Amino acid sequence: MKKIIIICFCFFLSCEKKNEYFTSDEIYKTITESVDDIHNKISKTDSIFYVFNRHDTLIIMSSKYEGILRPTYTVDNIGYFNYKKNKIIITRPYKPIFTIIKENNKLNDPINGLKPPYYDGDDYQKGVVYKI
Repeated sequence: MKKIIIICFCFFLSCEKKNEYFTSDEIYKTITESVDDIHNKISKTDSIFYVFNRHDTLIIMSSKYEGILRPTYTVDNIGYFNYKKNKIIITRPYKPIFTIIKENNKLNDPINGLKPPYYDGDDYQKGVVYKI
């Protein structure tokens, strides 16, 4: 009986999504919860999320397409990862007080933030802001 419990426990531990990108699990959890909140409360159609780190502030901004909002096409992207069919793009921190990104992270290569040809101009800035 003990062996079955140990095997089940190990199985559930292996199913948990590991934080391979950020120095803190709390930052990863905050970002993923923010993505879920934005989907549930603000915009169900957005699938692109940007993570900004400015001084001691963490900003998660969403949009329908990549690089269409002014803050998103003027920043340098470090890379991205996928979460529940969403692309979460990590931008280069601006004078950060705290280092939130791991040195050897598993982010995918940076992407080209060109404005898509089908953009209809019907998007606006939306997201959440946290003090770290």
